[in-house]
Amino acid sequence: MNRSGPSKDKAEHALRRLEFEAQAPVQRPIAIDGAVLEFDVWEDESRWWAAVSRPGYGIAVEARNIDPAGVSLVSVDDLEPYIAGRNQRIKEQRGET
Repeated sequence: MNRSGPSKDKAEHALRRLEFEAQAPVQRPIAIDGAVLEFDVWEDESRWWAAVSRPGYGIAVEARNIDPAGVSLVSVDDLEPYIAGRNQRIKEQRGET
């Protein structure tokens, strides 16, 4: 994995994948709706992945260029405002507004 995504070189990609899969996760606290849970966290150069299991479901997070210590999660019942905001930002970046 490099900063622009998976390596184009298949051998390098396979090697990095093996190295990553051999990495033991580190426990880090991440708050969900104000309750702090210990997530298993795996880190790469600029990305990290976190996972935790709860009774009946699991939570997984993938992020890059942000410290896991600065992350907190909240439950969202209506995704529409987030989708609309994202679509507006894309239009602005394209110069469509």
